Amino acid sequence: MKNYKLSLISARNFLQYCLDRRIYAFLGRTFSWGSPDLAPTGIQESAYNLVNDFNETVFAKKVLESNFSLVIRRVNWEEKVFTQWNDRDPLIANKDFYCLTSSNHVYKCISNNNGAVSTVEPNLVNTVPFQTADGYVWRYMFSVNGDDLLKFLTPDWIPVKEIFTSEVGYENQYASQVAAVPGTIDRIDLVQGGSKYGVGTTVTIVGDGTGATASLTIHPTTGAITSISVTNKGRGYTWANVIITDPQAVPGTGAFATAVLSPVFGHGYNPAEELYASHVMATCTIEGNEGGLIKGDLTFRKLLLVADPQLMNNSFATDYRYANTSTVVLTGVSGSFVVGERVTFSGGYGYITYIEADTLYLTGLDGVPSGVVTGETSSATGTVSTVTNETFKISGSVIFKAYFDPRTKSIADNVEARPIFSF
Repeated sequence: MKNYKLSLISARNFLQYCLDRRIYAFLGRTFSWGSPDLAPTGIQESAYNLVNDFNETVFAKKVLESNFSLVIRRVNWEEKVFTQWNDRDPLIANKDFYCLTSSNHVYKCISNNNGAVSTVEPNLVNTVPFQTADGYVWRYMFSVNGDDLLKFLTPDWIPVKEIFTSEVGYENQYASQVAAVPGTIDRIDLVQGGSKYGVGTTVTIVGDGTGATASLTIHPTTGAITSISVTNKGRGYTWANVIITDPQAVPGTGAFATAVLSPVFGHGYNPAEELYASHVMATCTIEGNEGGLIKGDLTFRKLLLVADPQLMNNSFATDYRYANTSTVVLTGVSGSFVVGERVTFSGGYGYITYIEADTLYLTGLDGVPSGVVTGETSSATGTVSTVTNETFKISGSVIFKAYFDPRTKSIADNVEARPIFSF
């Protein structure tokens, strides 16, 4: 079974790792996978593949600190039965016990009115649990707004931010956290009603907290206990037992109930912990021609995220964006080279990413261009005049890679990438 506490710790540590380093997103592989032009079904890690991945990159853009976030599985509010919070349920993390509303508020379901369908969308932004007209009890957790809404909210994921002081845009979340009451008893679940309980039967909550009280109702014919309601939630409980006492000479038997406790520090104290955040999302947008560094329409097949890459002069990358092709200026060009084709030269080969007049922008180089360059598809030729090497050396730590079927970005288009890291 997954240890979500450990997963959250790992996600937090990874998030901090990314915030402490220079993370760059690289686009690569502008030439075909082969025939057919389909990505390999699996990615095998090897020193050989690492070299190829770097050699095939054509553009890099810094992923800013604000472009990383913890995320949780997206569950939209809709008319259905939501799972109610239960501290005893070891599988609760995989169930729909919270929801995102159309107002982009996130709520935890404290009670689902005995398994009824939720028909009223919650909308109150306050600091205590509240009941909607359909009998559901909800607790406001946080809202998704501003940049987080645009960057991280997807059909599959909801961003969740851990805050420790009030921040602009997160005032409601902070107020909710501050108002959390530790160790409350929000619900008592009747497991068995028993029979033959009489007038005067009482329910008592025994535990390590204080103040929790409850009342019960009894069926007038069978003496079965039909419900138990919390009349005071108390506070400070980390464990609690429900004791049912019948003063009759021959007391009723068979009733059994369990107290459902809030998280130790209370509902809403830490949404990331309470909603089992175990994923981190990074987001990066490649915009237009990126200041002229993207020279034309671009077909790519790889995405890498690299921590602390170094330039050819051994310094760490610090600029916002870089081109990463080798520029080859030709003389005596005969014929017309084709973007994407492989070209050969004395002792090596490369692939054309862009063409500007008699200048080729190459990637995937094996060797240093020299002598006559020949296009394998076009049969065009030209003699190397000058060569400017790519910007990056093979360096840094690859923290993410994806291979995919060809995707084309026209020079004016924006392309968004949102890698997910699971822990």
